[in-house]
Formats: sequence, C-alpha cells, structure tokens
Amino acid sequence: MRVQRLLFVIVFILMTFPMFGGLVLAHHSVAGYDTKTEMVLQGVVVEYRWRNPHVIVV
Repeated sequence: MRVQRLLFVIVFILMTFPMFGGLVLAHHSVAGYDTKTEMVLQGVVVEYRWRNPHVIVV
C-alpha cells in the first residue's frame, strides 16, 4: 500500500510539473533586466513591505 501511494505521488508530481514549471521560470526570468550594467542607487528607505514572496522597497 505504501509503495502504491509513493508511486502515485511521484507520477502526480511528474505530470503536474510541466504544467506549472513554466510559470515559475517565467516569473523569475532575467529577460527584462540588463545583467551587464551595474547601477548604484543612493537614498533613504522610508518603508518596506514584506509580501510573500517578494519585498517592496518604497
């Protein structure tokens, strides 16, 4: 019985990953960023908001 449950979980994960894996990779893509140019910002952080899974600096 444990082997059948383990097999079910493995098959389920392997079948659902292709459906949602692209969303995760697209969300964390570097396509919109220039990764070769370094930028330095100066200022005072007056507020930050911790929202899962990202932090917003105001």
